Amino acid sequence: PEPEPEIISEPEPEIIPEPEPVKPATGSFVIGPGGFSFVIPDKIEEPAKPVPEPTPEPMPETAEIVPEPEPEIVSVPEPEVIPETAPEPEIAPEPNLKPEIPADKLAGLTTLDDFLDYAYSEKDTGNLPLAAAALAMAVERFGDNSYAPFVVIELANVYKSQGNYEAAIKAYQEAYSLPAVAADEFAAAQFRSSEEYLTKLMTVLEKHGKPGLSFTEIPEDYFREIL
Repeated sequence: PEPEPEIISEPEPEIIPEPEPVKPATGSFVIGPGGFSFVIPDKIEEPAKPVPEPTPEPMPETAEIVPEPEPEIVSVPEPEVIPETAPEPEIAPEPNLKPEIPADKLAGLTTLDDFLDYAYSEKDTGNLPLAAAALAMAVERFGDNSYAPFVVIELANVYKSQGNYEAAIKAYQEAYSLPAVAADEFAAAQFRSSEEYLTKLMTVLEKHGKPGLSFTEIPEDYFREIL
């Protein structure tokens, strides 16, 4: 049998895509080993577009004027002036003319000498209140005695040692009623002079803020102030 004829298939025509339009190249020439070459950058920078300037907002025809607040005036408090306080005067003890002799001691005092002995013994031991009580009772019981004015003087001295000048002045004033003083003008004048002296002394002591200062502790300068 005869061989079948070989069927030769014609090749399909090759479709060649149309070339894309070539953009004009932008680059620069450089000198390399092979001479001049044209280098195209990977990315072509487009020229920057101009940024439009912001349109200014129209100003209002009449702008409201806000007044600035006035500064607050803070008043500084004035420093407190504390007045100087004068020294508080010492409180003089209240006159105590009532006897405070214990009952057992009082029972043994019968004469003027008994009262004087007891008063002097208490004075020597520093117990001035009991000494004054004994002397005051002696004047009360033996006021008619001619020695009574001297007992008054001793009583006033004890009061002055206690700083109780009011009691001493009162003792001088009560002495005017004693028979021995009432009959003796000179003795009465002495008591009046002593009374006036203590009154002035009290004024000086009060000025210095020491009205209860004992007579034995008064500075000499104070005595010179007595007019």
